[in-house]
Amino acid sequence: MDKQSLIFLSGSIWNIAMSALFFIVSVVAPSAFTILGFTIPNMMVYFHCFLAFVALIGVAFFIAYKDPAARRGIALLGVLEKFLIPGILIAYFFAVGGMGAIILGLCAVDIVYGVLFVWILLRKPGS
Repeated sequence: MDKQSLIFLSGSIWNIAMSALFFIVSVVAPSAFTILGFTIPNMMVYFHCFLAFVALIGVAFFIAYKDPAARRGIALLGVLEKFLIPGILIAYFFAVGGMGAIILGLCAVDIVYGVLFVWILLRKPGS
């Protein structure tokens, strides 16, 4: 398996797994939000919609894994997602202090994937 395929496949697994994990935790044990440094959301529907968005991006990464022709566009989408969401969460951490260090660690993983997607975009197509 080439490097780009591995990046897209592992990115897909990461997004879908994190989305599923946080969905299950939010349904089974919403009090776990306090362990992560969050307050329990008043309306879980918004959190669940966010998780659906994260999972759908994971599906897009899987499509790019299977279809090399789709990689550049989905890599651009990956750059946006992998820098935008951690950027918002990190800004929120410093502005409000409303999350724990565990979430910052998860943000670090996303930023690494963002850098990998930038690397894919900087490579010549087909190389």
